[in-house]
Amino acid sequence: MKKIYLILTPLFLTTLTYAQDEQPINDDTTKIKMGNMTIIINDDDTEEGDFDFDMDDTTEVEEKSIGTELDMQLGMNGWLNSSNSTVFSDDYLDMSLQLNRSRSFGMHMMMSGLDIFKGHVFLSPGIGFTWNSYHFENKYVSLTTGNDTTMFLADSAIQFDKYKLRATYAELPITLGFRIGNLDKTFLTVQAGVIGGINIGSIVKQRYFVNSTKYKEKIKDDFNVNPFKLDGIVKLKFKESIGVFARYSFTTMFEQGKTQTVYPFAIGITIGGV
Repeated sequence: MKKIYLILTPLFLTTLTYAQDEQPINDDTTKIKMGNMTIIINDDDTEEGDFDFDMDDTTEVEEKSIGTELDMQLGMNGWLNSSNSTVFSDDYLDMSLQLNRSRSFGMHMMMSGLDIFKGHVFLSPGIGFTWNSYHFENKYVSLTTGNDTTMFLADSAIQFDKYKLRATYAELPITLGFRIGNLDKTFLTVQAGVIGGINIGSIVKQRYFVNSTKYKEKIKDDFNVNPFKLDGIVKLKFKESIGVFARYSFTTMFEQGKTQTVYPFAIGITIGGV
């Protein structure tokens, strides 16, 4: 048995010496040859194929932030008769409006970030207010209300320097939007939706002169204005900054049966939003 050890010991030492004289595969690799067998020791724990028990398996996820944007609408408003015309018959001629002085102003906080398809299709609900003012074409016309009627009467004794009906609404809009074009460069945004509203106040502001004396009055009343309304809206914007809008009400301006049936509308510019 001792003879076998004496023979194997020089052979083993010779093999180790030969292995150390071999050029390593790289700076962190040791190669040992024992007969027909080669042993490679790799000290580089960054080489591909090594096990790393501290592997950080993270997946990069794009975060879509949800926020709000202020959308303002400024334009002209009026109302249409049942024939979708601004021209009224002789019986209701006093309902004709001076459109270039009738104004609509709306402010809505619209939710952004609700993408449906790759940023090109999105949903945007919101909340806000709209103020609609109506100036009558005939400067002698004023509003008179009763239990069952709203009348537009002309009195030649008083010529109004200013007379307007203003209705204020709290609103909940929701629109479906489409971005058309390259989102990193130039694109158009088209939105269509509905706006539900509740009338929270109606007022008449009038100003007139009698014997060179100026009188200013405010009359608060419901004027039989419909307490609820539902509008359709369409907006066309360059990117998401400025554009045009159009609104049309599916509900009547005044309560049914109280006066001539008219449907409010508004057109103008929109600024901001999504």
